[in-house]
Amino acid sequence: MNTLDIIELDFVKISKLENSIIKIDMSSSSIIGLDECVKITEAVGELTQKKPALILMIAGNTTNYTSEARYFSASEAGSIYTIADAMIVKNLAQNIMVSFYLKINKPIRPTKPFSYENDAINWLLSLT
Repeated sequence: MNTLDIIELDFVKISKLENSIIKIDMSSSSIIGLDECVKITEAVGELTQKKPALILMIAGNTTNYTSEARYFSASEAGSIYTIADAMIVKNLAQNIMVSFYLKINKPIRPTKPFSYENDAINWLLSLT
C-alpha cells in the first residue's frame, strides 16, 4: 500500500495511504497526553483537508495514554476527522487498555481492536 503524504512529530508518524486510510504509528515508548492528542488531531485534519477519514492506529510496544488523552480521543472534539478507528493490539497490556477505553470512555465512533493490520484495514474499508 503506497503512502501519499506523511507528517512526522516527535512521538508519532501519521501517513495518508492510497486507500484514504490515515495510519498513525506511535513511537515505542511515547506517553500520549492531551497535548499530543490535539497535535495528532490537527495533523490528521491537515492530511485529510479537514474531512473525516478512516483511522488505523498502531501503538508502540510500550506506548501509554493518559486518562485525559483517552477522554479526548473518545469525544466529539477528538473525533472531528474520524469515521472509524481500528487499533492494532500487540500485547496483553494494550489489549487491557483498549478494552478499558471501549468500556469506560465509550468512543462516539466505531472503534475496534485487531491483532493484524490486514484485518483492521479490511474492516475499515468495509465501512465505506
